[in-house]
Amino acid sequence: MTLHSDIRAALQKPISFPAGLPVSDRVDDIREAIENHQVVIVAGETGSGKTTQIPKICMNMGRGIRGLIGHTQPRRIAARSVSARIADELGEQVGQQIGYQVRFSDNTSEQTRVKVMTDGILLAEIQKDRFLNRYDTLIIDEAHERSLNIDFLLGYLKQLLPKRPDLKVIITSATIEVDRFSDFFNKAPVLEVSGRTFPVEVRYRPLTGDEDDRDQGWNDGVLAALDEIEQHERSDKLPPGDVLIFLPGEREIRNLSKTLRHAELRHTEVLPLYSRLSNQEQNRVFQNHRGRRIVLSTNVAETSLTVPGIRYVIDTGVARISRYSVRSKIQRLPIEPVSQASANQRSGRCGRVAPGICFRLYDETDFLNRPEYTDPEILRTNLASVILQMATSGLGEIRNFPFLEAPDKRLINDGYKLLEELSAVDNSRRVTKLGRTMAKLPLDPRLARMLVTSADQGSLAETLIIIAGLSVQDPRERPQDKQQAADQAHAPFNDKESDFITLLNIWNFYEEQRQELSQNQLKKVCQKSFLSWMRMREWRDIHRQLTLICRDQKLSFNRDAATYDTIHKAILAGLLGQVATKVEKKEYLATRNRKVMIFPGSKVSKTGPKWIVATEIVETSRVFARMVAAIQPEWIEPLAGHVVKHHYFEPHWEQKRAQVMGYEKITLYGLDVVPKRSIAFSKIDPVECRNLFIRHALVEGDYRSKAPFIGRNREMLASVEDLEKKTRRRDLLVDDEVLVAFYDERLPTKIVSGRHFESWWKGLTAEELRNLELTEEDVLQRPVDALAGDLYPDYLEWEGVRYPLSYEFEPTSERDGVTLHVPLMALRQIPSRRLEWLVPGLLREKCIALVKGLPKSLRRNFVPVPDFVDAAVANLQPSNEPLAVQLGEQLRRMTGVRIDPEAWPRDELPRHLRMNLRVLGDGGKVIAESRETGALQDQLEGRAEEALASATNDSRNQEPAGEYTDWEFGELPKQVQTEKGGMQITVYPALEDLGKKVREIRCLDRLTAEDTIRKGIARLILNRFGNTLDDLERKLPRFKQSALMFATVGQAKVLLDDLLVSTAMEHFLHDQIPGSREEFDALFDRHRGDFIPALEQADERLHQAMTGYQKVAKRLKGKINLALANSMADLKFQMQNLVYPGFLVATPPQWLAEFGRYFEAALVRLEKMAREMGREREFLHSCESLWSRYANKRDEQQKQGVRDPELVLYRWMLEEYRVSFFAQQLGTIVIKAVISGTGLYTPPATIDNDELVEAFNQFVEMYNSENADAIERGEAEALQPSSSAFIEKASGIKRRHVIDKSGIVDPKRMAPSIPDRGNDEPSVQCDMAVVACNEALAQAGKKASDVDAVIVACSNLQRAYPAVSIEVQAALGIEGFAYDMNVACSSATFGLQAAVNSVENGAARAVLVVSPEICSGHLNFRDRDSHFIFGDACTAILVEREEDTQPGQGFEILGTRLKTTFSNNIRNNFGFLNRADESGVGKPDKLFIQQGRKVFKEVSPLVAETIQEHLGSLSLSPEDLRRMWLHQANLNMNQLIARRVLGRDASEDEAPVILDEYANTSSAGSIIAFHKHKDDLKAGDTGVICSFGAGYSIGSVVVRRR
Repeated sequence: MTLHSDIRAALQKPISFPAGLPVSDRVDDIREAIENHQVVIVAGETGSGKTTQIPKICMNMGRGIRGLIGHTQPRRIAARSVSARIADELGEQVGQQIGYQVRFSDNTSEQTRVKVMTDGILLAEIQKDRFLNRYDTLIIDEAHERSLNIDFLLGYLKQLLPKRPDLKVIITSATIEVDRFSDFFNKAPVLEVSGRTFPVEVRYRPLTGDEDDRDQGWNDGVLAALDEIEQHERSDKLPPGDVLIFLPGEREIRNLSKTLRHAELRHTEVLPLYSRLSNQEQNRVFQNHRGRRIVLSTNVAETSLTVPGIRYVIDTGVARISRYSVRSKIQRLPIEPVSQASANQRSGRCGRVAPGICFRLYDETDFLNRPEYTDPEILRTNLASVILQMATSGLGEIRNFPFLEAPDKRLINDGYKLLEELSAVDNSRRVTKLGRTMAKLPLDPRLARMLVTSADQGSLAETLIIIAGLSVQDPRERPQDKQQAADQAHAPFNDKESDFITLLNIWNFYEEQRQELSQNQLKKVCQKSFLSWMRMREWRDIHRQLTLICRDQKLSFNRDAATYDTIHKAILAGLLGQVATKVEKKEYLATRNRKVMIFPGSKVSKTGPKWIVATEIVETSRVFARMVAAIQPEWIEPLAGHVVKHHYFEPHWEQKRAQVMGYEKITLYGLDVVPKRSIAFSKIDPVECRNLFIRHALVEGDYRSKAPFIGRNREMLASVEDLEKKTRRRDLLVDDEVLVAFYDERLPTKIVSGRHFESWWKGLTAEELRNLELTEEDVLQRPVDALAGDLYPDYLEWEGVRYPLSYEFEPTSERDGVTLHVPLMALRQIPSRRLEWLVPGLLREKCIALVKGLPKSLRRNFVPVPDFVDAAVANLQPSNEPLAVQLGEQLRRMTGVRIDPEAWPRDELPRHLRMNLRVLGDGGKVIAESRETGALQDQLEGRAEEALASATNDSRNQEPAGEYTDWEFGELPKQVQTEKGGMQITVYPALEDLGKKVREIRCLDRLTAEDTIRKGIARLILNRFGNTLDDLERKLPRFKQSALMFATVGQAKVLLDDLLVSTAMEHFLHDQIPGSREEFDALFDRHRGDFIPALEQADERLHQAMTGYQKVAKRLKGKINLALANSMADLKFQMQNLVYPGFLVATPPQWLAEFGRYFEAALVRLEKMAREMGREREFLHSCESLWSRYANKRDEQQKQGVRDPELVLYRWMLEEYRVSFFAQQLGTIVIKAVISGTGLYTPPATIDNDELVEAFNQFVEMYNSENADAIERGEAEALQPSSSAFIEKASGIKRRHVIDKSGIVDPKRMAPSIPDRGNDEPSVQCDMAVVACNEALAQAGKKASDVDAVIVACSNLQRAYPAVSIEVQAALGIEGFAYDMNVACSSATFGLQAAVNSVENGAARAVLVVSPEICSGHLNFRDRDSHFIFGDACTAILVEREEDTQPGQGFEILGTRLKTTFSNNIRNNFGFLNRADESGVGKPDKLFIQQGRKVFKEVSPLVAETIQEHLGSLSLSPEDLRRMWLHQANLNMNQLIARRVLGRDASEDEAPVILDEYANTSSAGSIIAFHKHKDDLKAGDTGVICSFGAGYSIGSVVVRRR
């Protein structure tokens, strides 16, 4: 020590002070204050020279000889620059009297008197030199910054000064809270020095515009300030001065720099200045230059660092202030307004070389409202490091330490929590062994924890490099003008998973180069790689120092290279609170529910790993995780066991482990590290485990045990549960709680798992074991129904096969109800209709549901429903017939009400009332299940056929003998039973026809087997004939021609074989199928003699059929008129479904005989096709749906293996329908439609001609009188009176029936009064129709329930909708369909044809055709030419099937014909023109309008021709007519028509007239004539009902008395 002081004393010499500095003027005052006081406070503004001159004053006083003068600076750059400036003023090199020390860099010597250092260095020395004996003077510079180190130093010095009275402390600051510092050091003296040489003018220039776009606002404000500076310089003729602009961060500096470059400022240099810049770039601001220099700086230029030559300052007024959030544990860097003191510091940066101007980009009020000083760092940072250092240095509790401003308790607690996280302190906040080791490392506690852990993980060497790299500024440089080049140079270092590995790669690269290159070469490599050589050196220095410290602490270095896992586990140990997991594309959820993003500069952000750890989580524009790496979540729990929380949930029984398991969730500060881990729950909650064991293992049976009572108890419970499922009730088995209580009373409390239970029961006595058995009294709530077994069987038996049944009572389940189990190969054998009957116990409930699902009009006939169902069910026997049909038949017998099969509900039934079908494969595996049998059969059809092969092999003892030409295979049983999947399956043996031979096969259904075996036996029969059947083409005279005609369809040999097989089947097998050789021989011998004649007859039938086919086929060839395309396509479709390869075998013989008629009908259709396109369209519309229904039903039955004779009949009825539609004259053998009854309603009011003429003539007189003047002037025509003689002569009408008489005969009204009725009342037309219909039904001896349709066909409909027919249908209580039609006066005959079609095609059993005509409502009674024509009436005709009528009842309908041709000579406008045409307003209604003469002339011959053509098409002549019931329009017209038809005048008996009584009743007229004049006809008499009307429309219906 003496030696050092002597050396320093020898260097003592007088020191001069620069003139012009304010502090130089007060050297003596400062020296005196230092001599007389232990603590001196020097306060002054920036530029006073205190930083450089006070150390010189102390040296001049002789201090720094016995001990050092310690001079602290807040930043390393400041420590270096201040030491250089002082040494320069003394004319020395740094390291002599003036030295500096920053972390891991000591540039002092034995000569050094002034040691400039960072405040952190001084703090570190306290641990080794508690009394700071090395120093006799301490200068704490820039105290106003109130960093954590400064506050700690001031507190420590306050404690130390009484123990070191010789120690002098000088506290300096540019802006300082003088009173607070003075009070803190016991009223220490304060010396103030002036700071400026030149004045500074402050100009406030607040920004305008959107606050959300601050960057743009600052840019505009800066440009405006620069313009103002230029104006100022021009006005004062000043040279360009340098400008210092304060901005909050690097991004803002880059944005403004870009803006200024684009502004094209002349002779202006723009430089950035912030701490992350390289030394080279930072030093540019100190270099000489020409023109103006604009420096864009963060608050780094606010203190310590003085930028020379600044004339102007532009202050944005904000900075990024580091603030630590206790709640979120985030070190936030928000942009905040700076304090007044900081703002003054900024303004003080100008005015040093000349008068300056400071532009503040905010207003003065904003400045005055800001806080006076910036919050000290101790109030806004984590205190973990301070707490640890104090605890290990013996400085006591932090809360008792004399801070200038005590930190908040929350910050202290937060610091302790971090130390606890790092295991540096325990729960009692005592420092652990690990914590003491960490405290000895000059590192942040987090980094220290990493370092210690890495030694245990075997990754100390690598982790030490990383930690040293984290302790220095990032060595990677990224100059603004070379950013892309820098990124490319750095790319080889980047690691996609870890930023820490990136640092390691940089280190390895640098070390490799350092080993091989000289220092200059290394510098060039660093420059080329955009690495800061100085920072790399600093990194190495720190690494070297840390390596020495680690060796001192006996930390083990790894020899082998560490893995990624071991490195990052060590890093993770220090950053447990900085873990995050990805939740969205780029968003992570960190601990404490923080949402973060990986900093975009990190390459890890591109890969986006699931879990990451971050060195820091910082909030700037967003919350970013910086310096991150991918980790595995399983690493966390071992390292964070002391801070994670365990949550236990969802205890549950697991049969496999025979114990209660649960789940554990492990969270780290709210973040799920282990979201769900299975654990044994017995140690967590043994009481709950016992409860769950009893409930699940014993009560629910989810446990395998050999305990005898367990099996017996389960059998008892299973039987009761099964009965509950069957009976669909939950009141048999006792509640689970009763069973739980049963076992709870008997089991010891220690039984919590299967292991405990097994060891316990094995030690019980026999009596104790019996006490654990359940009895019926224990499990039943009420007695069991004795019939339950019969009502709910376990099997469904059908044709000797027992199909297992299972039951489920779970209404929400898809399997609710009864399930039938069937092997795959037996799927087609399932009696699908039988499944509808379910089981006896559910039949009644299903029948009730079916009846209740009927429409109300039907349902009301069966009330109360349960009683009717009980009576019906008593007579029902389950079968393979539809349940609904059988039930409907029983109900019909009881009530007479017929129910349409389509009316029954199906899909609306509850799920349990429809059988569920489960298809099983090998081993009982469920292949599919559904309640739709057809859908299952469609889905599995191919697979069922494949399964048949195995069943065939299993059902026989040996393989089939082979292929046979004769009966050489023994007996052929009708069916064979085989076992499959534990079930007896029926397969059906058959003989497959191979052409010349047959072979034995097995079929899944009887229908396929029967068809196949008939063909096979027919083949054997043909083989028996041997050579007899050779050369048949010559022996059968017609066949050759038939084959030629068949050539377009198939080959001759195919047709011949088809002929032979079909004839053999019909001749030999029409009544029986042999099952043995003996029966076959007998059958052959019995019929062989007359086979050849039968074959010749079949040949003749074939020739006839093919001749007709060829005629049609020829007409279908060639070009087709596009308008006929659809009809021709339908004909081709018909031909293809009649004649095809194999059609002779496939077609029943009785229908094959009708082919000639079918082809002849097709030819008739072709003849008429072009002329009757309307009928073609009508037919195509109806036929398509009819064929579709047939095809769907046919396919469904084929899949089920059944044949419905009714469906076969239906198919050929379609052919008969074609005949009836296009060639009625050929006749049909199908349903015949007959008229079985007629009805008539006429209103009671009548008006004769005299009454009508009287009223009309009164109206004429009134009109002519009222309009006499206009008539005289010629402006109006006088109306002419009418007379009864005129009316009768013109029409033959004498009177008419009308709905309302009074309104018509009122001269002032001349219109009927027919008020509209309410919605709840039937319409007038409905009332009329009901009366007429009831008469027709009574005449036919039928009820409304026998009718399926209502057609209202009339010309004077009361309304457009709803349809009157539907109203009539409802009024009569008819179930089915209804519709209206209007073809003017022809409506009734058009309606008759529609009715005939519906009956003959099976759409309806019976149809009522109703014509409720209220003609008076549409008639203009003020028109002389038409006022007398019409009357009101309603007719009804019942059309039904011949088979449903009594013999001789009614009239057979031989045929109908309709004809239409457009004409507007008769029309009814419904007053439309008067309402919609302005020209008609105020004029007489244009209701009924006709040009009578034209109509008479045009219609009469057209009607006559239509009747004649119709008769001709039916092979009838006019002479065959006994009566004509013509439309009653006009007497003369009717006479003319009859004359044209008959060729002579008709008698009244031949063409009866009803005009005199009823007038013209439109479409009802001809029907009234038929109703009144039909009963006198005899059986066989023929007549025609003919109506004609507007359109023109003509309808002809030829009938014959039965």
